[in-house]
Amino acid sequence: MSGTKSPVHLTLSTTTSATGAIVASWRVENRGPNTIYVFASRRMPYVLAPSKHSLVILYGVNAPDPNIDYNVIEIPPTKELASKATLEGTVALTPLILRDHFSSGRTETKLSGEVSVVFQLGWGATPIQKDDAHITNINALLKWQTLVSSEPIKVRLP
Repeated sequence: MSGTKSPVHLTLSTTTSATGAIVASWRVENRGPNTIYVFASRRMPYVLAPSKHSLVILYGVNAPDPNIDYNVIEIPPTKELASKATLEGTVALTPLILRDHFSSGRTETKLSGEVSVVFQLGWGATPIQKDDAHITNINALLKWQTLVSSEPIKVRLP
């Protein structure tokens, strides 16, 4: 958000489970006075690897690959996140399964060593209902979405 402090506060941490899996825990807090809207998709968050040294845990929509012609693009509805409300979850980083908004499969990826991990949230000031007329394509959806990021953390993958 240019020139304005975001009402959204994000935290990200990792733990190692009893089985040795690395699990990232994320938390979203709406610290603003107004309700905001976040996506209501069971597919989220996605895990993206923009480089071999970084991961993005994305609770939002990523831009499409400009070299692929997509037949149908999902426009996910939203749910309310009231003032002072929180949303939280976890995602396994081992095994590392990459997936984005446009992929239907799950790709296990081998990254090892130290990586920088960030959590990103896409949110908006207005709701999106199923089959909403004002958000009809990916460009309108990306314009609706305000993307905020947590502070990055370093994680050592096996």
